[in-house]
Amino acid sequence: MCLVRRCAAAYFELSRYSCKKAMDLIDTLPRKVQVGSWSLCLYGRCFYELAEYGVARNAFARLRSIEPYRLRDMEWFSTVLWHLDERAELSQLAQDLMTLDRSAPQTWIATGNSYALQGEHDQAIRCFKRASLVDPGMAYTYTLTAYEALEMEEYDRAIAYYQSALRADVRHYHAWFGLGRVYQKTGRLKLAEYHFRRALSINPSNVVLYCCVGTVMERRGALEGALGVFERSLEIDEENKMARFRKARVLMGLQRYEESLPILIDLARTSSNEASVLFLLGKLYRILGYSREATEVFTQARDLNPRLAKAIAAMRRRGGGADESDEDDDGRDDEYEYDEEEDERAGGSMRVRSDVRGSGSVNGVMLD
Repeated sequence: MCLVRRCAAAYFELSRYSCKKAMDLIDTLPRKVQVGSWSLCLYGRCFYELAEYGVARNAFARLRSIEPYRLRDMEWFSTVLWHLDERAELSQLAQDLMTLDRSAPQTWIATGNSYALQGEHDQAIRCFKRASLVDPGMAYTYTLTAYEALEMEEYDRAIAYYQSALRADVRHYHAWFGLGRVYQKTGRLKLAEYHFRRALSINPSNVVLYCCVGTVMERRGALEGALGVFERSLEIDEENKMARFRKARVLMGLQRYEESLPILIDLARTSSNEASVLFLLGKLYRILGYSREATEVFTQARDLNPRLAKAIAAMRRRGGGADESDEDDDGRDDEYEYDEEEDERAGGSMRVRSDVRGSGSVNGVMLD
């Protein structure tokens, strides 16, 4: 396969969000091409879509060292820095881009991301609107504006901006995902599931999109269907903690307690700072009659999240046994569900695990 054809194939796979295939194709390119700006940009985009934000940052940083005057794709770099909570670096990037070209949409996206990271949502919206005025065809600007509106609980406004993003690019899965989140927040679960599935049809390898579909199905009471969706997500990434957590929760809802137990024990071991995991494990221990173990993990969960104290006390007053329904805990999703919102910009790229903050490499191409 000639060089140009391999490059085109890698770009095509990225456009389909087949990120691992895209990187495999890049790895077949000559060394000089692999360390060049074009490949580094694709590496950064692929790792961003895979939620490997630390390695994505390294790729984009290397790209900027090669092409310090580059504007293209810097919107993705700024979003990566937003995910990593790198306020100083993001602010510096925004200032550098402002010096290069104040009229570029990437400049205003980076500036908006910097304001968003500081919690200044109104200022962020102004910047994202400026970006959309500069380039009305860039769907991502509308998505970011919608996200900030959603943060401010302005749901109608968020819907309007997400729809504007889809008018700019109907395959912009971030907008389909965002609409699903709005409808999920407002209790319109059938609409939420429809939009999550539309996003999934565009990006079928995204684990978090599967988890969103499964969560909505779970809330609608379709537990068997939700279990199948979570199991499909684990076929893509068997170590994904969010998918494993939700699979365990559905198994509890189906009263398949013995199957749920080893999953939660392992999650509690590897995610000992997640109160949600410990709370659910404690609940399962009570159902199975393991009172001492339940008390231990409930104490740990309460120490990590004092808001759980009321739910734990209510459960103890109620007592727990094998006939205790998982639905008895009112507001359970507010109490022990992983937070999906912080990574909504990535269209569901969030994975509940530590970000890769150190150096990374791909087949010997160092990205630090």
